[in-house]
Amino acid sequence: MTRQCSRRTFLTTAAIGAASTYAACRPRAQKRTRTMSANQRLNLAFIGLGRQGTLLLNEFPDDVVAAFCDVDDASAAEAYRRFPNVPRYRDFRILFDKQKDIDAVVVATPDHWHAAIASAAMRLGKHVFCEKPLARTIHEARAIAETAKSCGVVTQAGSQGMASPGIRRLREWMEAGVIGSVREVHCWTDRPLWPQGIDRPVDAPLPPATLDWDMWLGPAPERPYHPCYLGLNWRGWWDFGTGALGDMGPHVLLMPWLALKLGTPARITAESSPVNQETAPAWSTIRFEFPARGELPPVTLTWRDGGKLPPRPEGVDPNETLGLDGSGTLFIGDSGTIAIGPYGYGEGPRLVPRDRMRAFAPPAQSLPDAEVSHWREWANACRGGPLPSFPFEQAAVFTETILLGNVALRAGRTVAWDEKQRSLRNPPEADALLRPVYRGPWRL
Repeated sequence: MTRQCSRRTFLTTAAIGAASTYAACRPRAQKRTRTMSANQRLNLAFIGLGRQGTLLLNEFPDDVVAAFCDVDDASAAEAYRRFPNVPRYRDFRILFDKQKDIDAVVVATPDHWHAAIASAAMRLGKHVFCEKPLARTIHEARAIAETAKSCGVVTQAGSQGMASPGIRRLREWMEAGVIGSVREVHCWTDRPLWPQGIDRPVDAPLPPATLDWDMWLGPAPERPYHPCYLGLNWRGWWDFGTGALGDMGPHVLLMPWLALKLGTPARITAESSPVNQETAPAWSTIRFEFPARGELPPVTLTWRDGGKLPPRPEGVDPNETLGLDGSGTLFIGDSGTIAIGPYGYGEGPRLVPRDRMRAFAPPAQSLPDAEVSHWREWANACRGGPLPSFPFEQAAVFTETILLGNVALRAGRTVAWDEKQRSLRNPPEADALLRPVYRGPWRL
């Protein structure tokens, strides 16, 4: 990128993520957050205006769209068309420098940008909603959680199933022992819907004038521009995304993680189509082994993507749909099986085969339904309302579980995890997969 010297000097010496003066949350950061009443409107900055970022514009009708930031004018075109008078930026640091009125930030960039942008906003006292997965690496997830805790802002990670009625009914069923003890869980998705299992392109066309390629790369290692990284395709590239598991795991794995109080796994084993250093494989099967939790027995959870499906439970008609939109979860208990879709909306949990539901009397409702959506829950909390359901401190532990699947996948062998130390027992060479390599001047 070409910038004036004065701007470069400011960005290098004072910008969050690039300067050591922002290595820890400054005590004065909280003073920048307005004290708000329940009926006041938030000034929101939206960073990342691709498909998901543009959809999120619909989720905050009670607040003000105060700023846009995207490195690709073509990707952000729909948002710019809908809100022609909203200030636009390509660099979030300049946005934060110029617009002191921003109360909260919505982050919907590719995964490799989540940690740097979310941390930057929190250190300035901004409340943050960050799309899933919370981070691309385990080190980033921890850093985000620690920054959120030290800065005291309101945070929410983008697993919207947290606000669904289905997850509440599922938790009630598990507490009531509807299918007895659960020791086996199967999760699956039809992702990837983008290319995976491919190598880096050899040609290097010039980036379009609408795109700031250097800023798109941000902390990721240097590489030439190619259109194969744009759109949703970045999800499959290890330097930018987290593959099918990182895309749908935050929705599908959330169901068992919450309902069974899983925490983090002790052992993870993966098999897949050929693995390379550039992209996630075309399909994978990952087995997570969770230890006993109090009176709850150990659980083996198997994840499948790329068209791989679990064995159908006995007695289930071949035409009976399990899950939703190609994704779902099966809980295998001592006395039955429960199926649920990835978000917990719609039908919610049900016994399978479906015939078992005819005579089933569900346990009495004990958990209240959410009064607002996952997004508005966060916005209301920013205005002083009840705390949101999935703050970064909690979401970071869940994200670690997901990302450990990718560590096992890339390591090509069983990974053992020490939850107390939050570190790998083996293999030692996989340690490098826990921490990103940031391109200067970016830091976390």
